[in-house]
Amino acid sequence: SSVILGDSRAEGIYGYNILSQSSVVAKKGRNIATAIKNGDIDTAIGMYPKNIFITYGINDIEAYQNSDKFIKLYGEIIDKIQSKLPDTNIYICSILPVTSSAASKQPKFNNIGLWNQDIENLCNQKGVIYLDGSSVLANGNYEPDGIHFGVKGIKKWLDLFIQSANL
Repeated sequence: SSVILGDSRAEGIYGYNILSQSSVVAKKGRNIATAIKNGDIDTAIGMYPKNIFITYGINDIEAYQNSDKFIKLYGEIIDKIQSKLPDTNIYICSILPVTSSAASKQPKFNNIGLWNQDIENLCNQKGVIYLDGSSVLANGNYEPDGIHFGVKGIKKWLDLFIQSANL
């Protein structure tokens, strides 16, 4: 009854066999624009879920100079889901942090907090649920790249979804 949309971070949910791929629409390298272009949003809508958890952002930070286009596209996705699935609960997850080592290699990652403020403002405007995942990886559980996370981190992330939606 729920589907998770996202990039390689979300792809790890089925990559580590935590959930089946039938509950996750995620691909490595996806950003919000490529998710729209490649039909990920339409695929999720076609599953008629009770809950949609959307987790884009880390690749968008690398792709865009600022959050303007990202927020505009996120708003369009929310509008589309709300019009096609008016009874579906929409949860937008904050962009999860990276390690300081990863941020030193990609300085744009230092803007995650600002982008999350913009995401939260959008959620408030659109009447959807913002999930602050900043504490999910507070104790680490990162893969060596400092961007992705292992099984423990993914399970904590899913626990946030489960608790938020009372699943």
